[in-house]
Amino acid sequence: MCLSGKAELGHYEDNGTRNHISDVGPGRLIGDLAIILDQPRQLDLVATEDSQFLRIGAEQFRAVVENDKTVVLSLLRTVGGYLSGAADLMIAAGIEIPREEGPAPPPLVEGDLKP
Repeated sequence: MCLSGKAELGHYEDNGTRNHISDVGPGRLIGDLAIILDQPRQLDLVATEDSQFLRIGAEQFRAVVENDKTVVLSLLRTVGGYLSGAADLMIAAGIEIPREEGPAPPPLVEGDLKP
């Protein structure tokens, strides 16, 4: 979590070019999706000014998420914002995802759809 300062999330292309993805400022949580999905982070963080971050271990983060509904709701809002922002960018760029490459929806379980 960013406590103070500013940084940017981005990634490097094979040719060494850095692509900016998002700015990070105080109050912003980063790396949360990597912990939730138990996967490596896709982006790296570079401070753009003197900054201070709080590092929370994966087990401690999961313990908070599992025991605090307010945190879960906040994370859902954050993830929803990521998805909405990604969709907005794809629409603006005219990107179409081939059907065979998009994520498959989870199977419906009896009782999921209630009248």
